[in-house]
Amino acid sequence: MELTSVVQVHISVVGNDKMRISWITENQTPAIVKYGTSLRIYEFAANGTISSYHLVMYLHEVVISPLKPNTIYYYLCGQDLNPEFNLKTPPAQFPINFTVVGDLGQIDWPTSTLDHIAKSNYHMLLLLGDLSYIHRPWMVTQGNHDVEKVPKSGSYFNLYYSFEVAGVHVMMLGSYVDFDASSIQYMWLQTDLRGFNRRRTSWVMVLLYAPWYNSNYAYQLELESVQIKETMEEMIYGARADVVFVRHVHAYERFKDKANKFGPAYGPAYITIGDGGNREGLASLNTDDDIETILVGSHCIWTSSTYLLVNRRASSPHKIEG
Repeated sequence: MELTSVVQVHISVVGNDKMRISWITENQTPAIVKYGTSLRIYEFAANGTISSYHLVMYLHEVVISPLKPNTIYYYLCGQDLNPEFNLKTPPAQFPINFTVVGDLGQIDWPTSTLDHIAKSNYHMLLLLGDLSYIHRPWMVTQGNHDVEKVPKSGSYFNLYYSFEVAGVHVMMLGSYVDFDASSIQYMWLQTDLRGFNRRRTSWVMVLLYAPWYNSNYAYQLELESVQIKETMEEMIYGARADVVFVRHVHAYERFKDKANKFGPAYGPAYITIGDGGNREGLASLNTDDDIETILVGSHCIWTSSTYLLVNRRASSPHKIEG
């Protein structure tokens, strides 16, 4: 790439009216974003930070705010001659569309998945491992091919975090960072679950990479699946989470009523989202009789899923049917 070219542009939500824009260059250029609501007219500007990665590229991060909900913004990263990009902010209230995808790979097969995503009317993309680019906010959780401990402010909060958008509380957990009862992630989750009012929050979603339930031969009884489930599942159930999205297994399947062992209330739906286009192919179904499953979905490949969430009484019993 040219020394001044802007690549790997990524936008993410960092507050109710804030977006973080990050990009990479091969040389050190200004960390500035100019933006506005009209083509090539930039009413606002914000400065950010620059960090280097192994001295071969520079990562720029800039937070822009305040932003209006459900609005298209046009923006320029760095120098004035760079190309213009655009983003659309999420709505401030229901309904809201989430697209969930993972394992896009680095081959031709993900093209159809990305084309399908581009044509869908989604507001936010939730990505479970293996990164790509998109012109809506996309929030990422760590996958097994993304394992790299990158401390932030003395902890690993960039590998697990939460955010709220339009009445939805979303928790992104780290399958490949410490998760036992003495870990920072465990203590963070306890604090996070105490930090929002479930009776005023219509939906609670959890995303992580390694599945807690799996009827396929692939990735059975892995440490990152079994132990984090033993450590955190009851807490997720206690928060009355509505749905848990996972990846890792290259097939779609959906489970329900798996966490009811903790009490009489309905547990979350567990959804393995399938494969966005990995070269390894579809996972094989394990038909052993001792596999404990309530499977209400079917197998497919090269998938993404879009979920429309609408307002409802958060304090009422919740259940997601298959």
